[in-house]
Amino acid sequence: MKSVNTLSASGLGRRISALIGVTALSVASSVSLAAIVDTGAISISVPNNFDGIYFNIVTGASGTSGGAAAGWDFNFYNSGTGFEMFYPATGGCVVPAAATPCTVLVNGDTVGPTNTYATGGTRGTNFRTDGTRTVGLRFTNEATGVINYGYVQITNTTGSGANLGFPATIVRYVYDNAGVPITVAPAGPPPGAELALTQSNNAGGNAFLLGSTFQKTLTVTNNGPSAATGITVSDTLPSQLAFVSSTCGATAAGQVVTYTIPTLANGAVNNCVLTVRIANSGTIVNTASITASAPTDPTPGNNTTSQQIGPTGGGIAQTPVPALDRNMVLVLLGLVSVIGMLAMRQRQA
Repeated sequence: MKSVNTLSASGLGRRISALIGVTALSVASSVSLAAIVDTGAISISVPNNFDGIYFNIVTGASGTSGGAAAGWDFNFYNSGTGFEMFYPATGGCVVPAAATPCTVLVNGDTVGPTNTYATGGTRGTNFRTDGTRTVGLRFTNEATGVINYGYVQITNTTGSGANLGFPATIVRYVYDNAGVPITVAPAGPPPGAELALTQSNNAGGNAFLLGSTFQKTLTVTNNGPSAATGITVSDTLPSQLAFVSSTCGATAAGQVVTYTIPTLANGAVNNCVLTVRIANSGTIVNTASITASAPTDPTPGNNTTSQQIGPTGGGIAQTPVPALDRNMVLVLLGLVSVIGMLAMRQRQA
């Protein structure tokens, strides 16, 4: 508990200095007006000691003393019994009533001027067991001089003894820099590039002849929201097919054909046309996959495509009938003539 009757002389001195630092802070930073600032997923450890971490929400400055984080807006620390919170006189956390611990907020709760706020220490006892929780707070935006409202999300573990709530990590904070109320909301989707791979061909459902060629097209679509880089596509050809050429610089290692797409913007489509030859008879089923990309694909299930090529239920490569040369045609005509003459004589007999 950070109060006059429980703090050591040195500890009390540090808190008083920190509060003075908040009051005397000059305007030294700038932010865009009328915008919700959301850090998204972060990971800032709270030191498991009496100093803990002092944090300035607007500037992102932090330290183990108020002087190291000018204009600090909250101080998370270990009071000696577990996780605690300390707020300057110009700020405070949302509480159900005065002199009570900070409220654990849920999605849909509002943080604004109509809430009740408490300052000082002994505010974090609701944040001492496993889980990620949200605390609402008000603070002075030193760039504008306006009271802002926001919330901080902390992941705590139960701990034991004097370490209840530790380890503790700040995982996200959000505020509205226009000084208007803000509603607690879940974090948006993490940055990612949702890629999809499909394939088509110009086989037309024919039963192929050995040695013939056709084209198959691999299509990669980026459904966003981010651009994708370092995309690698691998097409494992069945034994019935042999790689001939491509429009995308693909290379073959045995039956595996691979090519890369350096970058693909959100909403963009990339097509690669492969020319392949019928090498062996048998049912032709072709499978291709996206094997690498960045950032993470949130739905990788559509990164693989498999397709049967040729007639439905068959796709059998056929052995061609040998072509007849001119001499063979003449021989066959001669045989037909002889057979015809013999047949006529037999009738006359």
